[in-house]
Amino acid sequence: MQTKRALDLLKGSENQKLLSEAQEKIYGLFIDDIELKVSEIQKKTKIPLPTVKQSVSKLVEHKLIEKIGQGSATR
Repeated sequence: MQTKRALDLLKGSENQKLLSEAQEKIYGLFIDDIELKVSEIQKKTKIPLPTVKQSVSKLVEHKLIEKIGQGSATR
């Protein structure tokens, strides 16, 4: 039963309930800004850069945001 619920959460739109505090804060930035660089996210949130990068990766993995570009041009 718990496994099914966990899979449903991951598949559905309830992914937001699984976010950490940092991930929620970063995800909230995308309400106002469509495109943000990792450095911009770090400046706006004051979250350490490694945490920002990890959080963005998780948000992309959960398909809550989309990564655009590669390298220093990534947004």
